[in-house]
Amino acid sequence: MTLGVAILGTGRLGGNYIKSINASDGAETVVVAESREEQVSDLKTANPDIEFVADYRDILGRDDIDIVVGTLPHWLHHRAAIDCLEAGKHVFLEKPMALSTVEGDEMMTAAKAANRLLMTAHTQRYFGENIKMKEIIDSGELGNVVMVNAMWVKPLDTHLRPPWMLEQDKGRGHGPRWTELILSIG
Repeated sequence: MTLGVAILGTGRLGGNYIKSINASDGAETVVVAESREEQVSDLKTANPDIEFVADYRDILGRDDIDIVVGTLPHWLHHRAAIDCLEAGKHVFLEKPMALSTVEGDEMMTAAKAANRLLMTAHTQRYFGENIKMKEIIDSGELGNVVMVNAMWVKPLDTHLRPPWMLEQDKGRGHGPRWTELILSIG
């Protein structure tokens, strides 16, 4: 069985998802929803078997779409995810999943109600060192861990980011991050 995938948005990562999905066994990119024609002209040429639509809502009623990959601007995740979940699609979103806890809770409630998966694209959960740390914590070797705080150093590179990503109400102002791991053991 091959799962049909729709990609919502092409921004910084959307085009990369076409390659990743199509290289995966059991999945294929069926449609890309992107309202900006200038973003998809090259993708259309390179991917003639993929349909391109301007509005993600055009995919909601389609039976050939099982999974939706959301690479939309952050402030659009909430509404699009709920719409897709309510339409019976599994949803995989680029981070951040939501702009607030309230939005995240509403999205998780929609996923549970629809009996669909909702997942955030955070590859670091699959890094060997993180898997090992989880094993150590789960083993009880460290005692009762009551808090873990992790931050990551990464250049902001504002010149490489869309302007909205620096606006607090749209992208949460993705500022510089520092690496730090604090374990509180009780």
